[in-house]
Amino acid sequence: MSPEQFDAADRQRRADAQNVLDDSAARLGITGVTTHVLSGYAGDAICDAARELPAAVIVLGTPGRGGVRRALLGSVSDHVVRNAPCPVLITGPRAGDEQEP
Repeated sequence: MSPEQFDAADRQRRADAQNVLDDSAARLGITGVTTHVLSGYAGDAICDAARELPAAVIVLGTPGRGGVRRALLGSVSDHVVRNAPCPVLITGPRAGDEQEP
């Protein structure tokens, strides 16, 4: 892949991600929020963006992994809760929506 192809693919990936965010906000009926597509390690990118904005609150969903799986795979929500410059609201899966191993 050439540098130009990589840049084009990255622009398309970011545009697709922004469309997902916009569509999700519209489906949820959320207005007056700002969405951002970030790159890099998720936990660090979220905390850095919250500092730069500055954010009043960070809202994160979590798949509900527990114990050993979270310890082995890490947890973005754990990282953000420990490092965010503002309050963090974590939402878990609804009953019956938990991910299977």
